[in-house]
Amino acid sequence: MMNTPEITKINQTLDKVLSHHIFVKSPRNARLLKFLVDQAINEVDIKEHVIGVELFQNNYNPDKNDGRVRVYMFNLRKKLDEYYAEVNTDNSVVFKIEKGQYNVHFGLAEENEVEEEKAKPNPVFSQTKVIVLSALILVVSTLVFIFYPKHGVYCWHDFFSPKAKNLCVIADHLMVEKKIGDGRYLPVRINGINSDFELSRYMSENNITDLRAADYTMMTKMAPYALHELNNWFHDHGNNFDVRLESEMRLEDARNHNIVYVGQFKTMNASEGLFLKDSKVFSIYRDGFMFDDGNKTIEFITHTVEDKKIEHAMVSFMELENGNEALFLTSNNDIGTLATVRNFTDEAWLKEFYKNIPKGKKYFNAVFKVTGLKRTDMACELVKLEVL
Repeated sequence: MMNTPEITKINQTLDKVLSHHIFVKSPRNARLLKFLVDQAINEVDIKEHVIGVELFQNNYNPDKNDGRVRVYMFNLRKKLDEYYAEVNTDNSVVFKIEKGQYNVHFGLAEENEVEEEKAKPNPVFSQTKVIVLSALILVVSTLVFIFYPKHGVYCWHDFFSPKAKNLCVIADHLMVEKKIGDGRYLPVRINGINSDFELSRYMSENNITDLRAADYTMMTKMAPYALHELNNWFHDHGNNFDVRLESEMRLEDARNHNIVYVGQFKTMNASEGLFLKDSKVFSIYRDGFMFDDGNKTIEFITHTVEDKKIEHAMVSFMELENGNEALFLTSNNDIGTLATVRNFTDEAWLKEFYKNIPKGKKYFNAVFKVTGLKRTDMACELVKLEVL
């Protein structure tokens, strides 16, 4: 067991590391490092599934070969390397996590420097070999940059650019109030009515005078959960976003921002002019989508099989004006939206998904079949892909 002075020194070092901007901007990596250090102090041999449960709680399933823990361990090692490259550690404790391992080891900065000195290569290459090697590295790096999405960000690359201005648009529902006998108004929800214009037309066509638009809107449970996942995702990659309700969205916003739309497509107003604008085969159909390439028509609509609800979600990644981009994570209900938000903020899942995107291509429309029970998604499967 460690003695008290050793533990004190380790915790002081940990506080210093976590207060550095590298980890302040990456709260999930900070939480992971603190957890691993605490376990190491208590001499607990940590396992992958324990980390998975600690980081992702109920969203982690070791039986499905969930690779998110390995991705976050990889990122944590990178963060530590960045930290030690930037900070003078003096006689501080150094945290080491060997590749392929989950346990933190403690060492002194001097020991780290000695190991680095031993690892320095002997300068035996001739100048010609160095030039040839450098040229090869440059060529390979250029090809990788052109033909492959950057690891860990993929469709999010421009959203995480230091100069990016990002806007997260959250679907909300117009609420209507109905006048009752004593002069009071009670809230009601009218399907298909989601703007002041639609309400005015509905009242005119049906000769109704006792309705008015409420001064508030409604969001489903999707909104806080999706924002939580996206907020962690952006912070882990050193960036952020502003938030706007769909009812407040204007097309001018798309000229000045990258857009992430999250929520139901049935409540779109301004965003409807952007969604699927570049598609040659997809359109909104009833409570889902239709695929029609001129030869074959497929309906992707909601239905129920043995008490399990099956719906379809669409992820649409497209180019906007002024070089901006939009990513729509949308379905008719919550389970499809939540499933796609979770998957598209999971680096290991994104890596597998991008095996479906041809080299050199960037934009796409993808339909996913989402199976759920009691408004909770259980499975999310890619069923149709259009590469733009």
